[in-house]
Amino acid sequence: MTKKYLIRALIFVLIATAALLLSGWYKQYKKDANVLGKYSFAETRQNIRRMAHIRISSATNKTFNLRRQGEYWRFQEAADYFVNPDSLANLYNMINNSVIMNVQPGDKKLFAEAGLVAPNITKADTKFKGTRIEIFDDEELLLNDLIIGNSLDGGEYHYARQTNGSYVYNVSQIGIFNGSPQSWIPYPLLKIKENMIEALVLDGRILNRQLLHDIKPHLTFIKELLDALSFLRYDGIAKLAEFKQTFPDTQPQTIKVITPLGLIYTLNVYHNDNTYWLTVRLQMDKIARTEVAAFIGENQKYFKDWVFQLSPEQGAALYDTQIGE
Repeated sequence: MTKKYLIRALIFVLIATAALLLSGWYKQYKKDANVLGKYSFAETRQNIRRMAHIRISSATNKTFNLRRQGEYWRFQEAADYFVNPDSLANLYNMINNSVIMNVQPGDKKLFAEAGLVAPNITKADTKFKGTRIEIFDDEELLLNDLIIGNSLDGGEYHYARQTNGSYVYNVSQIGIFNGSPQSWIPYPLLKIKENMIEALVLDGRILNRQLLHDIKPHLTFIKELLDALSFLRYDGIAKLAEFKQTFPDTQPQTIKVITPLGLIYTLNVYHNDNTYWLTVRLQMDKIARTEVAAFIGENQKYFKDWVFQLSPEQGAALYDTQIGE
């Protein structure tokens, strides 16, 4: 074959390749445009029972993974702890009901105005970025990959786009969807109001309801303890087994909270390296009401395998509870 024919053959291959790429791009272009009135998460909606993995990347480019394990969803980066049920319910509502209400061609300027710049674009300001949500089935096949942008009306209508698409959508039913990792963890850890406490056991001493009421105005640490129990937050979470391996010799301060129903919260508070950690165990006394056993059976799973990092303020309130002589 002469050099002339080789050049012609090479040109033909290049033209054919370009045509193939252009054809693929045009098909995707038309597909992106022809979605008005369709479900925003159509592929996931059709395969909702197979949805098994969700990867979310926030505008600050913090990426985390939610994975279905059996009948529960777990937060991979939070020691495989349970996903916030309210956030999960909203996600399912969004997948099942969000519809594309408007479609328009997009460009870099519109992407920025609509908050649809991809989170991994490091040169872009955070205020121009959206939240990317990738959904996979139980074989790790991608079902949907969208970026959710700014709200149109301060409510449930938002801008959105396919991550690799060129069109901007107006979509409905976004609800409280949030790319912040904190919004996907159950919160608070405990809410034990003062009127739910029959007695506290501190330093082996039982402080009943009346005594707590009498000494609260005079002992600051009792007030701080009761305030902490009423809305107990946590800043981090770790596997209990790993924590015990790391701090095998650390002894906890133990608090028992007894409720009128006979439910007992046993709180072990650890202080290590200027951080406070908490374990929770649910128990019942001999005269507990029948529904307490069912409550423990349903809720013990949320505590038994994990240790929770407390804020310095609430950690100190629970740890520094020696009542003296």
